[in-house]
Amino acid sequence: MARRRQKRVDSRILEAAPPAPGQSVRSRRWSVVLVAAIALGLIARAASILIAPQTSYLRDHVSNMGWSTYAFQQGPWRIYRLPANQPLVVRKLNPRSGRLVETVDVNPHPCNYPPLSIYLFWLQGAVWHALDHEEVTVAATPQVARLLGSSAPVTSRVIDTRASRFADALPGIVFDFFLAWGVAMLVRALRPGWRSPMLESIAFAITILAPPVFLDSAFWNQADSWITCLLVWCLVFLMRERMVVAGILYGAALMTKPQAILFAPVLVYVFFALRFIPGGSWKRAVALWKSIVAAVLVVAFLAAPFMIADARSPENDEGAVRWFKRSYVGTIGHEEYNRTTLSAFNLWWLDLLAQGRPQERGDLNRFIDADGRMLGVRKAVVGRVLLGLGVVLAWLLCARKWKWTPQSWPPCAFVILLAAFVLPTSVHERYIYYCIPFLVALAAHERKWIAPLLALLIVGTFEMTSYGWAGFGQIYAPDTFARDASGLLAALTVLTLLYSYAVLIPKARQTAD
Repeated sequence: MARRRQKRVDSRILEAAPPAPGQSVRSRRWSVVLVAAIALGLIARAASILIAPQTSYLRDHVSNMGWSTYAFQQGPWRIYRLPANQPLVVRKLNPRSGRLVETVDVNPHPCNYPPLSIYLFWLQGAVWHALDHEEVTVAATPQVARLLGSSAPVTSRVIDTRASRFADALPGIVFDFFLAWGVAMLVRALRPGWRSPMLESIAFAITILAPPVFLDSAFWNQADSWITCLLVWCLVFLMRERMVVAGILYGAALMTKPQAILFAPVLVYVFFALRFIPGGSWKRAVALWKSIVAAVLVVAFLAAPFMIADARSPENDEGAVRWFKRSYVGTIGHEEYNRTTLSAFNLWWLDLLAQGRPQERGDLNRFIDADGRMLGVRKAVVGRVLLGLGVVLAWLLCARKWKWTPQSWPPCAFVILLAAFVLPTSVHERYIYYCIPFLVALAAHERKWIAPLLALLIVGTFEMTSYGWAGFGQIYAPDTFARDASGLLAALTVLTLLYSYAVLIPKARQTAD
């Protein structure tokens, strides 16, 4: 106890000490770097929003704005009452006339996001309604009328305008900056006792200017920064041994997107690290129960209003846990996603390309069927086994190289999240996003991580635009650019994972110690 008090006193003395000569000048210099990065980051996002209408991916934007306007008008707790095939007015480019026209489209999906995301959808709806006051009435096309069972005209605000794109991008852009701040704090946590404004500023700048980051939020209007920001900060507070705060953040991540489950193996590693770290104990490890309890309470608190609303909903036959069935059961392992790859440039993309070109119309479905066989075993099972082995290997190598210390937690998180993109089936292209912020922190900390960072920034940039150039139709078109380029990117991703495992292998001298 006396030692701890002395350390606190020493740290206060250091904090109160006057800055070293030249330190204030360097601090001002890196403050300029931060301001420049923020300005350039805002410019990149503004440009992305301006060019997004009629250029970016439309289907997810229609879903997001359909859910957002419903949540704003009806209340967020009623979002799961919204059925599929919600009619909406969308602005599209007419290929015959070359003009932009308003037409009726449908949002084919009921909301399948967890409750915390619904509040952000409500915010998007509020911003959209504040920016765009005009509603437009458009007659339903015969095809849409047959789907809806009605030919009545549809009235709504127009989707795929700059106003709707800005509203859809706004929460993600805000999270982008908190994410960059979290990466800078992760760099600080990797260097205990030694602050480096230079490295922290560089990490912040790289994160905020990384094309996969601003394309995901501002151009594609996805929610990956929402969850990744929470996971990065969760690890920061775990490294500070602030268990309750870390648990709150992880609970919030679970209620934002189900992909937060991918971070669970990192928490398992942290549990054993607190036991086997020099000076560790089971008592210290079991202290992680605070994080678990905090996460459970956050989940219960956020889910309660939705569960109450759904329990009282007369048309609901799914009960009070409809949010869980929609956002977890309906997304993880659902038949709709039972493919070897969902445009992810990973191991299974190489498997797809290696099978050649479809000779018949049904061949493509056979090529990407996760129930297909590889050496007599279902490909989905092969992917899960590979991921399991990849997780265990990351645990063992990180523990051996760093002796379970907190400095091993970020590389463990990075490699596990990269393995979760490369090895299993049914992976979406955007899952590459989750590992990149952790890698930025590692690259700012040690130069050996710079090469994999450059590789994944390249792959991630092309993944964020793959819907426009590397869909299943394009890779089998007569022009082989999409096929060759996507194959090279998938190979680069797999090689980056192998390189990352190689970096984790302790040197002979290190193991001898």
